[in-house]
Amino acid sequence: MAKQLKVSRDGEWTVLHIEGDPKNPEAAHAAKINFPGGNVNVTRTSDGKYWVHICVNRPGTGFFIPGETIPGKFVGGRMDVVGGGVVDVHPDADHVAFLVEAR
Repeated sequence: MAKQLKVSRDGEWTVLHIEGDPKNPEAAHAAKINFPGGNVNVTRTSDGKYWVHICVNRPGTGFFIPGETIPGKFVGGRMDVVGGGVVDVHPDADHVAFLVEAR
């Protein structure tokens, strides 16, 4: 396991810490959590930003591998907007991604 990745417990939560200094970015690094029906992955870019991906194993997409993955689909989702408002995730989506920059 890379030194930039630490695992700890917080009550019932397993916490994955991706360490890094935004002012001194290291090489790109990724962490992936697989679960039945999909996965979540966080990838640090070479310029210190982080892509956060949520993927479902939907037949007909690159995320579904027959015989290896369990199919899944989004059955709900939302984005909460600061200041009020909610944006729903389309039920036919198989992947959402956000680029995050530490400030």
